[in-house]
Parts: sequence; structure tokens; C-alpha cells
Amino acid sequence: MPGQSITHTWRQLGRAEGTAKAALAAPANEQLALKALAPGMLTQCDAYAAADAAVRAAEHSANKETRESLDALSPLKKIYEEARVPIAAHGGTAYPAATTFMTPDDFLHATEDMEEELTRASGDAWAASMVAVLTPLIESATKERLEATDAQKALQRAQLARDQAEGVMRPVLVQFRRAVRATFGSSSKSHQELRDRRGHEAATDDTSETDEGTSAGAGAAGNGAPTASQSVTNGAQGP
Repeated sequence: MPGQSITHTWRQLGRAEGTAKAALAAPANEQLALKALAPGMLTQCDAYAAADAAVRAAEHSANKETRESLDALSPLKKIYEEARVPIAAHGGTAYPAATTFMTPDDFLHATEDMEEELTRASGDAWAASMVAVLTPLIESATKERLEATDAQKALQRAQLARDQAEGVMRPVLVQFRRAVRATFGSSSKSHQELRDRRGHEAATDDTSETDEGTSAGAGAAGNGAPTASQSVTNGAQGP
């Protein structure tokens, strides 16, 4: 639910899965309400687990590609800084320092401009030697940057899919929790571990159940999932 950590959602689903399996294993004339809901609850547990696993894999890939993108920028930054001085000395463009660019893309655009300028002056030995080193570094850094961007987009898609999976799972969990309450009581450990956790819990359990039923299909936006992508994005903000 919105405002709830993914860690607690996992705790809820762990309890739901265990309770559902126990209900199915109970004698035929016991826990009938839970038996009826258990298959659907287990299906949603599996669906959310698959969606979350996809996010974890996408996070790993995005972090890896971002590190490689930043690594590829380091040698390019070095030659860019070396080329700035002779270009300006020969009356060319006064390029800003690499550290002044806000994003890797801005920096790459500047290196491409520098490459074009050096190519035009490649009749001079100093320019020819500079562009010979600069061009392969630009190509490598551009390739890594594109791969990092693609990985970040894949992470965002995986997070959205997980949010959608929670949106489908949530009303099933609420219905299952109510059946657990009816079977074992509101003070039972099984019921308590299925409750949502807000920043504050002043409401009674009955009020909580009503609120959850109203917002059950809202999905998991804001449940903490963007943190990793933000860390990946932040990690790529400077050349």
C-alpha cells in the first residue's frame, strides 16, 4: 500500500502464504473460508514475487551499466581537458572544464563539438594526434551511456510492473485478511502480521480494514520502490 515499505509487504505475503498453505492442509471441515480464498492468495504471492525478482535483477543491471558508463567517461575527461588548452591557444573554441557540465549527455555533446573542431584542423599535427585519441573514447563512452540509459528505462518498467502486481494483489490480501480475522480473531498473530503498516496507526483495526477496502486497487506507487532508481540516476549525474 502507499506509504508502506516493500519489506513489510513481503512480511505480509510470507504470513499470507503460510496461512493459506496451512488452511489447505487443514481437515476438510475446518477453515472453510480460508480454503476458498487460499488458491487465489497463493497465486498473488507468486505473481508479486516474480515481479519483485524482476525489479531486483533490473536494479543490478542498472547499477552495473551506470558504473561502466561513468568509468568510460574518465579517460575521455582526461583527453578533453588536455585538448582544451591547445585548441584555445590556436584561436579555437574556449571549452568549459569537464567538471562544469550538469549531465554526462551535456559533456558528451561538448566532446563531439571538440571532435568536429579538431577534425577541421587535422592538417596540423597537434590536432590530428588529439582527434586520433579523442574519437575512440567518445565512441566508447557514448555506447556505455546508451546502455546505462536503456538499463535505467528497463528498471523503471520493472518497478511499474511490480506496482501493478501489488495493485492486483492488494484486494485479494484484504479479503484474505478478513477471513483470517473471522477464523482466528483480530488479536491473533496470523491477523496482526497481515495488517498494513502506516506511518502512524491511530485508527482501529475495523477502520483500517475499511480504509484498505476503499483504496485496495491503488497499487504500490510510493511504497519505496523508486529509491534504487534514484540512486542509479543520481550516480550518473556528473561526468
